Amino acid sequence: MTDRFSELLQQSKDGDVNAFMTLISPYQVKIYAAALNITKSEEEANQIALKAIGSVYSALPNYNKRSSFPTWIWSIILPYFKEIPLPQKTGIPA
Repeated sequence: MTDRFSELLQQSKDGDVNAFMTLISPYQVKIYAAALNITKSEEEANQIALKAIGSVYSALPNYNKRSSFPTWIWSIILPYFKEIPLPQKTGIPA
């Protein structure tokens, strides 16, 4: 981990939202894409991605560097995504 990452991490843990946004920004598109893949709705995906990022921010004090930051992010987000109801399929049943 770089000194810059460590600095941003500590600032984020101290409540600096701008530092956190810098840390999470490389992952935002992937988080949104995963939410969109589940919901098939841009509006819902955006709301879910924001809530998921919020859950990462809330859990940030627990990050202890035992795993990589991206791995840790997904360990927080994936259980959250599993709770999302899948969209109902439309059409004629087979």
